Amino acid sequence: AWQGADGSRYTVTQYGNRFEFIEFGSSGDITATGTGVIRGSLIESEFKASDNTWGSGRLQLSGDGQTLSGSYTNAATGETFGALLSRR
Repeated sequence: AWQGADGSRYTVTQYGNRFEFIEFGSSGDITATGTGVIRGSLIESEFKASDNTWGSGRLQLSGDGQTLSGSYTNAATGETFGALLSRR
């Protein structure tokens, strides 16, 4: 489980170097689902948000394995956002 700096929570299920995730907003509602691949300490993902937009993300795992930092882009709007997640 991971916690976003904005209060969001993520549950991740890993299958080798692939994974699936569910994002929960601070109110507990599902706000996005997605899949991705792990390449060493680089995490790449694609997502579909609950507002029917979609996009992709690239995150880097810290050396101690406790944080993920990077960005994601909403392909529907073109906006890019910073992301910082901490292991729960």
